[in-house]
Amino acid sequence: MFTVRENFNTTPLSGFKIGGRVRYFVELADEQDLPELFNRIQQSRLPYFIMGESSNLFLGAENYDGWAIKIALKGINQEGEIFQAKAGNLLAELVEKTVQAGYRGLQKLKGIPGTVGGAIRGNAGSFGTEISATLTEVKIFDPAKMEFKILKKPACAFRYRESIFVLQKDLVIVSAKFSLLKEEKTKLVAELEKIVAQRKAKPYSYYPSGGSIFKNIRPDQIEDKKAREFLVKKYQEKTGSQKVDFIPAGFLLEEAGLKGKRNGRAGFSKRHGNVIINFGGAKAAEVLALISLAKKKVRTKWGLELEEEIVCAGL
Repeated sequence: MFTVRENFNTTPLSGFKIGGRVRYFVELADEQDLPELFNRIQQSRLPYFIMGESSNLFLGAENYDGWAIKIALKGINQEGEIFQAKAGNLLAELVEKTVQAGYRGLQKLKGIPGTVGGAIRGNAGSFGTEISATLTEVKIFDPAKMEFKILKKPACAFRYRESIFVLQKDLVIVSAKFSLLKEEKTKLVAELEKIVAQRKAKPYSYYPSGGSIFKNIRPDQIEDKKAREFLVKKYQEKTGSQKVDFIPAGFLLEEAGLKGKRNGRAGFSKRHGNVIINFGGAKAAEVLALISLAKKKVRTKWGLELEEEIVCAGL
């Protein structure tokens, strides 16, 4: 059974601490309730969006006439090198469990906020790896057919910060399996401590935020040859990197003069150019205006179209 709460305030749930009220809110803890829930949604003829921990969710409407579904499915099981995690578990919980069990493969994702489901949806990654690297299959619920399915990894269409779940937003991630490698626990713990130290040394803000706003850019996405050569060279000079697989969106925004740019109570972080923070009492419109400004500046300067990494709902 599940409870439907009406006129629910989502603001406290958002990483931005910016939100609004939704007509109906459900926190779903049992996957067997999914068919009944979506029957009710379909009967209501109202739109809906799926939430996890909402660390990178941005609700752009003060009042959303629809459903917000928070996936709160929990449980992590191990069978040898195979770990199965429900979508509502925090990614940090899964990482910690695999490390403590002495298995390598997910430890570099330590420090990424949000749930397992959210990480799979956006193919979250850090320190040179992505969650899809060890994933073998995903269990989903398809509301259109009112059925559960198992999608093997190739069917998930993983790419940089993208998957079939970004393209087909109606699909609900229920759980996933990961195949890991046995490793000496002390080595993994030491590696984890090093990763945590690196993240703590570079905090981008002590204010609420939704993390990275835009996806990074591959050099081959820059059609203008002069712009491509200029940006690659400039980034190499700044970082000392020889090989440039991606140009960080934060670097582009800094070069466009947006680092630290404010609009009302919202603004780009002075520590990280690709993060918009809420200085207290920021409105959704102020964040949207900054996103629009950033896209326009980068488009005008280099002919590039920035794509949001945050999940926007209610727009």
